[in-house]
Amino acid sequence: MLVYGPHPGPFSLGFGLSMFAAYTFPDQTPSPPDTITLNFMSSENSYVFAFERELTIKADEEIFNLGKTQYTQIIGTSAVVHEKLWQPIRRDVFTRIANSKKVHVRLGQKEFDFTENHLKNLQALLSSI
Repeated sequence: MLVYGPHPGPFSLGFGLSMFAAYTFPDQTPSPPDTITLNFMSSENSYVFAFERELTIKADEEIFNLGKTQYTQIIGTSAVVHEKLWQPIRRDVFTRIANSKKVHVRLGQKEFDFTENHLKNLQALLSSI
């Protein structure tokens, strides 16, 4: 899901932030996961998250200090810096975030609100578990 930046297209360099959520089954038999991982992909013209990458989410009035995200730099073109961040969170926390009416995220120095479409996508993931 695009958080901010231009929509993907043939002339788009990216310059933005995308997020997706994923889970794996604890073993080979499908069963509800214990954690869901929030993944962020950044494509900017400089390193945005190299030094500061704490993740805090305010869902309605509840604040989740989720800690320092895991981080890697992805080799890209000379004009664009690609960074990947990810943070596993407990399923019950993810459920409270996805079912909130208003969600504000702070990732490093970037802040943004989830749109109604973002929340619908998170709820759809929940219904697939």
